[in-house]
Amino acid sequence: MASARPNPAAGVFAQGAGRVDVARAVSQSVTAEPGGLSFGRQAWPHTDDQPITRKMTYRNTGSAPVTLRLTAQAIDAGGKALPASMFSVTPDTVTVPAGSEVEASVTADTRGNIPDGVIGGYLQATVDGAVAVSTPLGVEKEVESYDLTLEHLDRSGKPSPGDLTSVLRTDVNFKDAYPLDIESGDSTITLRLPKGKYVIDSRTVDDQGTIMLVHPGLELNSSQTMVLDTRLGRPVSVGVPDASAISMLSEVTYGGRFLDGMKFFNGFSAASFDRQLVAQLGPARKYDLTTKVGGQWLTPAPGGDLDGSPSAYRLAWFFPGGLPAGFTRTVERKDLATIRRDYAVHQVGAFDEAGSGAWLADDWFYINMFLTDFHPPFTHTEYVNTDGGIRWKSVLMESGSDSGAVLDSSATRYEAGRTYDEKWNRGVFGPSLVTGKDEPVFTRTGNVINVWQPSFHGDGAGHGGYSSVTKSHVALYRDGRLLTDLPALFGHIEVPPADAAYRLVAETERGNAFPLSTRTSVAWTFRSAAGEDGRTTALPLSVVRFAPDLDQNNTAPAGRLFTVPLTVQAQPGSSAGSVRKLSVEVSYDDGATWQAANLVGSGGNSTLFLRHPSSDGFVSLRARSTDTSGNTVEQTVIRAYRIVR
Repeated sequence: MASARPNPAAGVFAQGAGRVDVARAVSQSVTAEPGGLSFGRQAWPHTDDQPITRKMTYRNTGSAPVTLRLTAQAIDAGGKALPASMFSVTPDTVTVPAGSEVEASVTADTRGNIPDGVIGGYLQATVDGAVAVSTPLGVEKEVESYDLTLEHLDRSGKPSPGDLTSVLRTDVNFKDAYPLDIESGDSTITLRLPKGKYVIDSRTVDDQGTIMLVHPGLELNSSQTMVLDTRLGRPVSVGVPDASAISMLSEVTYGGRFLDGMKFFNGFSAASFDRQLVAQLGPARKYDLTTKVGGQWLTPAPGGDLDGSPSAYRLAWFFPGGLPAGFTRTVERKDLATIRRDYAVHQVGAFDEAGSGAWLADDWFYINMFLTDFHPPFTHTEYVNTDGGIRWKSVLMESGSDSGAVLDSSATRYEAGRTYDEKWNRGVFGPSLVTGKDEPVFTRTGNVINVWQPSFHGDGAGHGGYSSVTKSHVALYRDGRLLTDLPALFGHIEVPPADAAYRLVAETERGNAFPLSTRTSVAWTFRSAAGEDGRTTALPLSVVRFAPDLDQNNTAPAGRLFTVPLTVQAQPGSSAGSVRKLSVEVSYDDGATWQAANLVGSGGNSTLFLRHPSSDGFVSLRARSTDTSGNTVEQTVIRAYRIVR
């Protein structure tokens, strides 16, 4: 460390002593002990702060004495100089005899016009103006802080250690939250914390079950004591109408937002609600927190196990403003929506898993789900509740021998008492323009174009989809000049602020692991300029979704007339216009030759009329669409679906 050179643009806590100068290290005779000086913490308030002094020892292993000039400088986290009074050193010059050592005294003084917080600096020992040894310095001038004492009581009201207590500050940005997880053998714990708002979460597991106690928003503006009394816990219980259904997942999950809008979530999950208790601590008022109580049950397959379970109950209730003091609910079939899902075969021999999780009526929420296992083709029924207009996100995960794919739905609202029929995992597998959070895929923020892992292999029913690929890339052109070519479908691309014509190309190959949509490419043209105030906007892009009526094996009949409905879908929230011109071509030889397809309809909803060859094979599709604003999309899917005699 004695030869390390700090970067003047970075603070001490980002780099320590700096980068070691190896060439100098092998010949340098002067070293310092210790390698860094910590002056600890000066507690708030700072009316009684006193200077703190530490000793620094310099050693000289050379054959001649060395005279060192000593200076100390305090800097903030960004490398900006702070008042010279913060750190001082005496004497300011020392001579270290050959083969000997000398001491210097370094003092940290947090009095005066010194900002609160963690403060760093360097003690520099120079020889003839050149740095010989640089030593990092650090002291904490505590921000306004208070003691929080947590007293834990067991079910009999006696002091007893809890199993886990977590403390999370929420009135800061995500990067400054620094959650604390405390496992202590003491029934009383005292924490020193900055003034602010905190979520306190206490878990206790004993021979009678699990108790979760949560204070959703403790305002720490004075030293105080909180009693974590497990006797406050109340049971959670949910009953479903089918006595044969087996509880596979229960949860109490709460979530909120940090100051910058980023979300946090915590809670518990278990196989069932049996012996699970929960309670909210603190004053009875509304907090900036929402809690989900949810459960999932599977009915046994005819053989008695859960592989190939024919149906599932998936239920959830949301409580804005805090946590419920326990929860009891029994549902009847009439209270639920019924969704019958028909899953087709895509990869032969694949193993599939499917399930659903609940979102709020107007926002996303952390999802827990227990998946149903099966081998397609398969039909499965889900029963879900609809209380408060909640929405359900559903997923299908498909695993082949050396490949995988995922399909997910947009957040869907169902109505109690109604039955819905859905088809999943049928081609044409192609791109869509929403992420798993139902947000745009291609956006612009100021001078940056963002590519958020586009769903390149969604199914014909409109479920977004991702799969393993053998090759992928994204290329962006501005006014005909290539700006970047990324080797993956994700990235942030710096662009000039002025308005310009862009061409964005995305391509993937899936190889032999997938029989369908083996190669997919999309090329968009559009104009874009930096928006106001650095706001994020969705780029004006569209995709073409083909939805042929394929059977459970993802095939269509050869040798006959066949219709393929298609829809041109604009990226949500974008300024893409309505369809002005649309054309489609078809290929029966994997794109070696193309011919115009008969297209009937207008706007973004049309139908292809195709005459399939009489032999087994594949149909490839290529479409080009231009909207009323001049934006275009050209989309090609090789082996879009299979035809059989």
